[in-house]
Amino acid sequence: MTCSAPPEVVGYFRDMVEAFAPAVGSCALSAILIGFAMAFTIFIALLVLLGTREGVSGAAVLIATGFGIIPPVVLGLLPPWSAIFIGLVAVVVLKDRLSGD
Repeated sequence: MTCSAPPEVVGYFRDMVEAFAPAVGSCALSAILIGFAMAFTIFIALLVLLGTREGVSGAAVLIATGFGIIPPVVLGLLPPWSAIFIGLVAVVVLKDRLSGD
């Protein structure tokens, strides 16, 4: 199967998307899976760094979510609307933790 990565995917990631595409069926799906894997890895790493022994605050989760989703969007692995959607979902899920009540 031959395909070309979406035009917005940059540099080395274009080769990764094209190499992973035969395993999943399409270049678009390959880019999305690689993007979410990158976002999840950054998210977990930042949670470990920002967490304390008592737990992780809601603000730390929002910071980790923001910094986790931005690199895949900038590199073209995820569509721009996904950053907005994930941010809204994170705020809705964390509204009780952020209010301080």
